[in-house]
Amino acid sequence: MGIIYKYELKKLLNNKIILITAGILCLVVIAWGIFNSVVSTNSKLDGVVLTRYAYNQISKEYQNELSGRKIDSILLQEMRKAHETHMKTGDYSNLVAYEDVFLFVGEIIDSYSTPEVLSIDENELYQQFLNKMLIDSSNGIYNKNEVEYWNKAAEEIAASAVIYRGDFSGWQKIISFFEVLIYMETLFVAIALSTTFPLEHVRKTDQLIYASKYGKSKQYWAKIFAGLTVAIGFVVIFSSLYIGVVALVYGLDGFDTAIQFIILRPFRLSVGGCTLILLSLSLVATFTNAIISMVISKLTKSSLATISIFAGILIMTLFVQDVPENLRPLFELWYLIPSNMVSLEGAFRYNLLTIFGHNFLSYQIAPIVLLLFSFGFVLIGKITHEKVSNRISL
Repeated sequence: MGIIYKYELKKLLNNKIILITAGILCLVVIAWGIFNSVVSTNSKLDGVVLTRYAYNQISKEYQNELSGRKIDSILLQEMRKAHETHMKTGDYSNLVAYEDVFLFVGEIIDSYSTPEVLSIDENELYQQFLNKMLIDSSNGIYNKNEVEYWNKAAEEIAASAVIYRGDFSGWQKIISFFEVLIYMETLFVAIALSTTFPLEHVRKTDQLIYASKYGKSKQYWAKIFAGLTVAIGFVVIFSSLYIGVVALVYGLDGFDTAIQFIILRPFRLSVGGCTLILLSLSLVATFTNAIISMVISKLTKSSLATISIFAGILIMTLFVQDVPENLRPLFELWYLIPSNMVSLEGAFRYNLLTIFGHNFLSYQIAPIVLLLFSFGFVLIGKITHEKVSNRISL
């Protein structure tokens, strides 16, 4: 099958539509990086308006000086003094180090009002921090096991002061962009692989292929593996390019920063670990999308129908922002849609699956379900392929 696989892979890589689509999407990422480097900020340091890149480099130095510090009464007091200095002198350089801490506190108390953020004390802060992460058991959305599991995790996290690890803006940008990233990857897969099977049908060579020695068996799998190679390869290259651009513009400091700086949920993860999970989910999502695209193109014999189906799903997920959690089965299915799964809301949900007393988290369950679905769907395509080839042989 190796020779047939190489032939099918070469066909895909020589497809101008695939190359143009991949090229445009990569150029978008590069253009985004250039724009974010040269655009001016509204912030001034030493009376000078800086570009985003220059501001990032300076603010990173100040913020990293606080790396390893606990967010406690001492640090909160320092933040108040820095703000007082800023109000008296207009010097922003003393305040820039506390930007992340200020936003963290503001997210906890549901207010970014300077007086409210600066007036809170350590005990009140961590009480509200705990309240933010606790699950309300009275609404009936979550079962007893889920409530106990997550509330215990919340209490353990809130019991000790959160450690600030310095600047983490690079990881924050990567995580926030994953939802856009998966849309781009889905768009690429829909366009690139929708012609995998219909091309022979359009050229009227499908009957000749079915009648050939390997037309019934190896040719189908060769196309599937070639399509998966292109799809996964694009994700790896595209994600690496994006992470590289972010690293140049924002840096990749603060890998160990607690995930609560980005989403207030009781997961014992860092922002770096969160990124790796989302990246892994994007690979699984692309694998599933690739299988769906190729099998649908096989069943419909139309690349246009395949692209239309994907476009319809993407449009639906754009307009329907969320599904009520009390509709549990629908809620679970909604976040199994690959473009919904690869996001903070999709990956880090409170839903658990308990098997033999062991709790599995949503980002552990979803990939397994999607992979099983993919294997089942690809077998449907294989059965259809064999039926058609047998009919032609007769």
